[in-house]
Formats: sequence, C-alpha cells, structure tokens
Amino acid sequence: MKATHTAAACKTDRRGQVSVDFLVSIIIAMFFFAFILNYADTQYKITEETIQGLNSKHVAEKLAQEINSQYLAGNGAVKYVTLPITLHGGRAYGIKVFPGMVMLNYSIREERNPSHRTLTRDIYGAQNGLDLNPGIIKISNINGTIYLENA
Repeated sequence: MKATHTAAACKTDRRGQVSVDFLVSIIIAMFFFAFILNYADTQYKITEETIQGLNSKHVAEKLAQEINSQYLAGNGAVKYVTLPITLHGGRAYGIKVFPGMVMLNYSIREERNPSHRTLTRDIYGAQNGLDLNPGIIKISNINGTIYLENA
C-alpha cells in the first residue's frame, strides 16, 4: 500500500510541475508579446512623424512654387492658392513667410515642434516674418514685387 501512495504523490508532483512550467511559459510569451507591441507602436509613431514631415514639405513647397510662378508671370498677375486647413491626421500648422523663405511650423508632441523651410522669391512686407493662416492665400505681383495676404 505504501508503494501505491508514493506513486499517487509522484503523479500529483508532476501535475504541479506541469502547472508551474505552463505558467512560466505563459509569462515568457506575455513579455514577448509586450515587446512586440511596444516595438510596433514605436514604428507606428516614427511612420506618422515621417508622413507629417512629408506632408508639411509638400504644403510649403506648393506655396513657394506658386509664389515663384507669380513672380515669373509678371506685373499684374494675381492668383488664389488654397492650402489645406490641417495637415495629415488633422494636425494644425502655421505659415510664416520671410524674405526668400516660406516656413511651415507644426507640432508632433509637446517636446517636438518641427518646421519645414523652402526658399522662394522675396516677399514684400516679410522682413520681420509675415504670418499667414492656412486656407486661401492671394498672391499678387505688382511691378515685380510679390504681395501675400489671406483671402
């Protein structure tokens, strides 16, 4: 009878060992999946920041190109350019024009406020920086001088 009792105790110990091994395996798997999710989230944020940067570059270059084309169009040329109200993902932005440069600013997180700068023709009244709001912008060429204003 003692031999039977020992075999039963051994069987219970094996079940306990299997349970512990199973729990350890589950914990290791959870750490692995947590690492994968963290990595995926980091890559997603990097991709979003890249898309924001490309989108801001596109908007700034579009405005600069339109300014340059109005300069080349000559005296009396007037054009209305529509810029998006927000960047990709609904992100707000601001436009500041300096002599020979268009600068677009936006915020990704509290600690990062990137900007995109694009060279262009000189703009009248932009010596200290001319702030423009997104939307419709009027570009005028008067006697070879470019004027910008929100329409």
